[in-house]
Formats: sequence, structure tokens, C-alpha cells
Amino acid sequence: MKKTFAFMVALGLFCQLTFRVFAVPETTSAPEKQITAAAAVQTDGMDMVGESKLLQLYADSKTGAFILYQKDTGAIWRSNPDTASDDSLGQGKKRLLESQLEIRYYDAKSMSQERVSKIASVNKNGLSAEKAENGIIFRYSFVSEGISIPIQYTLQEDHLQVSVLIDQIEETAENRLIDISLLPYFGAANTTEQGYFFVPDGSGSLIHFNNGKYNGSAYQQKVYGEDLIVAQERLDYFSETAKFPVLGISKNSGSVLSVVQDGAAFAQVNAYVAGMKKNYNVAYFSFNYRPYDTVMLDSSSSRAKEVVVLSEKKAQCDAFTVDYYPLGTGSGYSDMALKYKELLISEGSLTKTAEQHQDLPVYINSYGAVKKKGSFLWIPVDVMKPLTTYQDAAKMITDLKAAGIADIVFSYEGWTAGGMTGKMPVKGKYESVLGNKKDFQTLLQTAKENEITFLPGINLTDFYQSGNGYAKGSSTAKNLNKSPSLQYRYSPFSLVKDLETAPYYLFSPRLYSEVLQKFYKKYHLNTDGISLKALGYKFYSDSGKEGYDRGEILELVTDALNQAAESGSVLTKSANLYAACASDYISEVPVSSSGYDITDQSVPFYQIVMSGYKNYSIPSVNLSYDTDFCLLKAMETGSSLTFDFNAQNFEDTAGTPIESVYNSNYNDWIGLAAEQSKILNDVYQKTGNHCIVGHSSLAENVYCTSFENGTSVAVNYSDQDFVFEGQNVPAKGYCLFSTEK
Repeated sequence: MKKTFAFMVALGLFCQLTFRVFAVPETTSAPEKQITAAAAVQTDGMDMVGESKLLQLYADSKTGAFILYQKDTGAIWRSNPDTASDDSLGQGKKRLLESQLEIRYYDAKSMSQERVSKIASVNKNGLSAEKAENGIIFRYSFVSEGISIPIQYTLQEDHLQVSVLIDQIEETAENRLIDISLLPYFGAANTTEQGYFFVPDGSGSLIHFNNGKYNGSAYQQKVYGEDLIVAQERLDYFSETAKFPVLGISKNSGSVLSVVQDGAAFAQVNAYVAGMKKNYNVAYFSFNYRPYDTVMLDSSSSRAKEVVVLSEKKAQCDAFTVDYYPLGTGSGYSDMALKYKELLISEGSLTKTAEQHQDLPVYINSYGAVKKKGSFLWIPVDVMKPLTTYQDAAKMITDLKAAGIADIVFSYEGWTAGGMTGKMPVKGKYESVLGNKKDFQTLLQTAKENEITFLPGINLTDFYQSGNGYAKGSSTAKNLNKSPSLQYRYSPFSLVKDLETAPYYLFSPRLYSEVLQKFYKKYHLNTDGISLKALGYKFYSDSGKEGYDRGEILELVTDALNQAAESGSVLTKSANLYAACASDYISEVPVSSSGYDITDQSVPFYQIVMSGYKNYSIPSVNLSYDTDFCLLKAMETGSSLTFDFNAQNFEDTAGTPIESVYNSNYNDWIGLAAEQSKILNDVYQKTGNHCIVGHSSLAENVYCTSFENGTSVAVNYSDQDFVFEGQNVPAKGYCLFSTEK
């Protein structure tokens, strides 16, 4: 996917921040309707196979097609679009649009092949059907390919559940199934319909139907990010990841929220607009059934050959299951987010953070020591450089409090022996260039006296040095070739591997909990909790001796986070769903999407879901292009501010794992941090720790966020004042509204 790089025009400090009190209109969500008897449904000769109070399900046992009917709104959602009257499509394209499954497999010659169910199964008499409780099971036999896949449809009270029954998949030939695309044309929009898809890229993104961007690439993102164990020679782009296993379709007749209930770790979100190879506007999930990788043999010679390596282990989960929730007429991405939040709360995944803050805390990221290349008597040596010593950190805390920042969440990394690239911290040792154990205890006491949330951090994912009982051969994650996967950083300019910076390995997730247990036993920290930033966003498989796929890794990561939560608060960074639900603090949540060419608008779906339940912050203010833009984004998304602060040797981050942490002298930024914190807290006193209940675009670069207590904030990123409901929202500024008289 090609990425559009946009350069933001620097925003000047706005001179006056205006507060207003004004009545906001009622929510835009459609009012609840009395459910009446279902009107006659155009079912195309299908039989009713399921019914609930809200929905009806009709299916055609000859084609595999179905219709989901909403009783209250009369909306009809089809598995496949009605193309009978579309003369722009030839018969070949229409057959593609009549498929409920698309598969990809490797044949006996290790060649990748693709097939669609209409042509390779249904038209070859490969489809069979059997009744199931309040639903139906279709079995698609891809006759020539020797692959059989059963799909079960079950109508629940308020949604349709669709499951690929993994344990019943059969492969009778030499072909090996790789990917399954489930209902790729469900809710498809033709070339004249209006609406959009919601995709979970970063904070969230919208793709409008028929946006004319058919010459670019489709949207395709793996849920929770690409598998890091598969190293890349170069990046195509720097991007956000799909944080949640959801997608949405919004039309004039209503919306559908699709949620992966089982198999999220194997899922990929896909979206196409009309004019691409799918012909219509479509969005759907595909699932990786069998992991694979490519290995270059004899890469140093002219006989180099790329070989496909397939895993003998299939996806370890019960089923690939997607729940489809039809929403009301007039619903949109805010309603999708609220519905998803409701689901997470009802299943017990999303719970409120135990510690509630009176003020909106400022997140501080600080770093202990880094290892740099130096020399002694002209002999190359590694030198430990302190960025923030234990005493520095204690002074920083008192200085921040003295500046008027009332509430602080302080994450301190690189403080154990070896700094940012040390051995696994299981021996209770401290980094000598930062101070001694007594100095660290003084730091903890300072944090306690100043009533801040102090969270020392450790890195459980990146393996730099053997020792302390852990070695490269036995303790790192392996790729399908059973080799440790070297990890590199990439140049932000050329996107190729940065060979000047030392590579590292990925630590095996099977050892996360073991290291945590030893860490707590040796360090005896009396702190508020721990910072495990990397567990929030780094996700990778391990095909070592035991072999763990992405689904099993998800369980290991969740276990480690829950283990840490037993000892106090947990902070993660840019957290995927599983980590966000297990965290008390989520640092540096994306405030935008990746900006792929096919997308049209970023939306704060992530923040709507987490608001009122988890405390979260925006990316670092002092590492951004525009500090005023950051402040407005914090207001729009109900977020805290983040600053990356160090006390010395600021230039020594170059060529280290934190080379992006530049311009971090806290003395240069403490004034702005205090000023922005005060402004944001004035807004927070009006919105409180309340859930976001709505978000909308008022005009280009002007947005409004509504909170459950009746307060709304409008933010204006443009160069022109904007009038909303008779009130002025100043350029580069904001305005508060309230239903209170």
C-alpha cells in the first residue's frame, strides 16, 4: 500500500483560547423504534433458517447466498450484491461477486494459487447444506483442489455469527491451504451508493465508497500488526497497525459492525473501492490458516533461489468466527465504537482503571542509560552514557511538581544493569553510571512524597545480550526455518535496514512470565506498578522447538500482562486490544491513521472505545512537528499529554534503540508542559473522566467531540474561524459547549 506523506503547516500559538457555554443538539443516533411485525421481505426464493426478536436469516442451499433482515428498520444485508441489473459487469465479474469464500493455497510445486467458491465449488456441485440450530451449515468442497471448508451461520438475538469450523477443514490432495477470505462481498456497495467503511488503522480510518482511488492499492492490514518474526529487507512505508479486530460498513439504510470473536490473531482486514479488482466497494476479514515464510537459499551466489516454507501446524483455535451486528438507521462510526465498547464491557474484557485521577495526568517518558560506541587509547569500546540518572529523575519529578503539574505518570526505562540494551533484568542489579541501589530507593521515595505514579519499565521483547540464564540459541523466538530472526531498525528516509545500529533478537514469549517472576523476586520494588511498553504493540510468533502460533502467543502475552497487574498498575504503549484491556495506562495512543491513499479520514474510534475506562495519552508533544496541534488533539480525543524528558547527554540517543528521542532536555520543555497541562485540565474539569459518546466532522479540519455528561468540545485546526451553533470556534483553537443552563 502506497502511503501519502503529508507535511503539516506549522501552527502558531493561538492567542486566545475561548470558552463558551451553549446547548448542543441531541445525539445524532437514530431513536429506538418499536419493533413491529416484519414486512414482506424480498428473499429471492430463499428459505428462512433462523429468527430472533430483532432479525431474520434467509439462505439459499443451492448457492450459499443469504439475506440478513432487520425487523425494526427493514434493512436488508446480503452476503452477495444483487448484480442482475448491473449492465456494467460481465458474467465473469458477476460470478466473482457471487462467492462467499475466497481461498489461497500452495500447490505441489509451491506455487501460490487463488480460487473463489462460486466457480471452484458451487458451479462444480461442491456445495452441500445442513440445518443447524437457528441457522445453517454450508460445506464448500473445492473439488479440483482437494480442499473442503465448512461455514456455520447462527442467528443470535442481535447479530449473525459466522464461523469457519477449523477442525472440520479437509485437505485431501497435495495442496496446502494458506488463507481464507470470509464473506468478501457481504454488504458490498455498488458504483452509485453512498457511505463508507470503517477500518481499525491506528486511531481509526474511513474509506468512502466510490472515492475514485481505484488506481492505488487496496487496504490490507493484519490485526495486531505484521508478524515481526518475518524480517524485511526494507519497508514500503512507516505505518500504524490495526489495533482492534473490527470493521464497519455504513450506508444510508444503516450500519453493520463486524467483530472477530475467535481467531483475531490470525485475521487481516481488507477493503477495496469500486474500480479495483473486486469491482464493487467491499470490506471483509481474511484469516491465515497456515503460517508460511520464504527463505533465500544460496543467497550469496548467482544460483540464489527463494523457497517457500510452510508450517505443518495449522491455526490453533476452535474457529475463525465473525459476529455481524446490524445497527440502526443513521448510525455511523461513533455508534460502531459505542457498540464495540458495550460488547467489551458485557464480556468483561473492558473494566475501569482502579485508580481514578482528579486531574488529567501528564505522561513522562524518561530513560536511564544507553550504550554508545567509543574508544580508549584508540581501541573501540562500548561506553555507557547516562541520560537520566536516579538523582536526575528525582530532581525532574520535584521540578515538574514545582512548575504546577499536579498529576504525573512517570515511566522510567533503561535503569537496570546494561541500560536500554542490557541482559534480561533477573539478577536485581542496577546500572552503575546511574547510581546505586540507595539512590534508586531515594528516587522511589521522592516519587511517593510527590504523589506521582512512578512506573519503572523493563523490555520483555527485545533481546540484546546473552546472560543471566538466557541465551540467543535457547531463549529467542524462531522463524519457520528454526533460526533466530535478526531485527533491524529502518532509516526513516530510505526505509532500508539501518546497518549502523546494532541488530537484536526477539525474546521468546514463552519466557515472559518467568522473567517477570524473577524480576519481582530480585528487585523488591515498592512502586505503583510497572511499565511494559513493548508488550502493548510488539506481536510475533515463535516457531521454535515447542512452536507457538499467533493465537497461542496472544495467550502468553495476556498471561504476562495479567501477572504484572497483580503487583500494581500496568502501562503499555500504543496498545493493541488485548494489552489495552489489561492495562491501567496506555501511553502514546495513535491520534491518526496511516494515511494510505485509499483512506479518506482519520477518526478517534480507539479513544471512543477506551474513554472513561482507561487513561491514555497522545504521542510525545516535544517529539512532534507542532505542539499546538498536539494540545488540540488531546482535547478532541480526551487524552493526556506525553513528553519525553532526559537530563543530560541528549545527543547520545543517535544510533541507539531510542534514537527518535531527540530534543528531550526537560529544562527546555517544562514551561510548555505546565502551560498545556493547565489548559487541558481546565477542559477536563468540564468533561471529567466521562465517556465520549459522539464525534463528528463539522467542516474541513473542524471536529466536535461529545461527552456523556453533556459537554462537547469543538476543535478547529484550520486557519479560519468557524461558527458552530452561533458560537465562534477560533482558528487553531477550541470552544466548549454544554447542555447545562
